[in-house]
Amino acid sequence: MAKPSVPSIVQASLVCFLLAGSAWSEDKPPIVEFLSPREGATVHGEIAVAATVSPSEKVEFVDIYIQEPGVKDRYSWKEFGEPPYVWGGRGHTLDTRHFADGQASAVVYCYAGGPKPVAEKRVHFVIDNGKPVVRIVAPADRSTVDGAFPVRVEAEVSKRGVGGAGIAVSVLVDGALVGKVDTPPFETTVDTCLMSPGLHLIRVIAEDGNGLTSSDSVMVTRRAGTGLLPGRSK
Repeated sequence: MAKPSVPSIVQASLVCFLLAGSAWSEDKPPIVEFLSPREGATVHGEIAVAATVSPSEKVEFVDIYIQEPGVKDRYSWKEFGEPPYVWGGRGHTLDTRHFADGQASAVVYCYAGGPKPVAEKRVHFVIDNGKPVVRIVAPADRSTVDGAFPVRVEAEVSKRGVGGAGIAVSVLVDGALVGKVDTPPFETTVDTCLMSPGLHLIRVIAEDGNGLTSSDSVMVTRRAGTGLLPGRSK
């Protein structure tokens, strides 16, 4: 029998090495890498959320979640086929202006036919669209109110905002607009006469001259009482 030549042995060894390197196992899961955004990046406007998996031959699908500032993972997107895997589909972008400014993240879960992901990767980034900064000073969250009570708000243009852009603050109770203030101090009075006893949501929305908005909210409990503004009779 003829002995195999050295080149053929090297070629066969290389093929076996490549095949072994591409195999998945419990102790050697596939590698997930984010193409965009990068870890620690500061982003604004529309961005692509894209990742790749290597090797990808056994990938059934990937599940991509977006975690906006202050909330849990949501906005899931399943992507099938070959990498790169893009949240929303190829050519799609994520408009970060729909989210509050702050720390956010994205995570990719890679599935290969089983109920559990075989690999995952999370990337952290900062959303900074220069939105106005707004905070409810009063009433305090989970406080009790009755009669007429003030809603005091702190609002200002962020450091990235365009200088000179004015701010208007809208005050809503259970989704209904009850007041709007466009000059400081940002304060209005809410009468509880139309609020039933129990929990209610006070929400304020600050909008700057560029149309960017931010919001803050508190829950208050309306105590049974007159609920009348000073000077009114029963």
